[in-house]
Amino acid sequence: MNTDLFSLKQIIERSFSRYIKVLPNGFQLPHEPTIYNILNVSLSHYHPARTFYQNKKPFCRSLDGIKSLKNNKKCVSCVLQNRCTPQICIELLYQDIPLKLLIAYTSMRKFLKFISKTNIQRLKNDVFIISVINRGKWGELHFSCS
Repeated sequence: MNTDLFSLKQIIERSFSRYIKVLPNGFQLPHEPTIYNILNVSLSHYHPARTFYQNKKPFCRSLDGIKSLKNNKKCVSCVLQNRCTPQICIELLYQDIPLKLLIAYTSMRKFLKFISKTNIQRLKNDVFIISVINRGKWGELHFSCS
């Protein structure tokens, strides 16, 4: 594929990305009331992220771990940096729809272990499974090959 077209495709896909919400009993896709126990997805990209929560709600977020989306300020110079929650943002394709999933600190280790054991090219070309383990007040993510 032409690299210019590939870059344009990436820009378009990312501009229409929506977030998957993780609940204790499953996933909720944007603008859909249905809760899914598992998702069959393919990986587009993943990168570090961080969120500062205030009163259990996101107050400030960085999707690259470098700059805030709120005020474009560099995270390294922020006085609240030590109170941010480290995360990983996974860009996925679900039924050819680009979606983003922010992995909480509690599930990051499982994701990193999964990708370290799986060929990254396979993840980008094949479908893999994400499921939710109900932990009471939160859902823990589980990753497996299909």
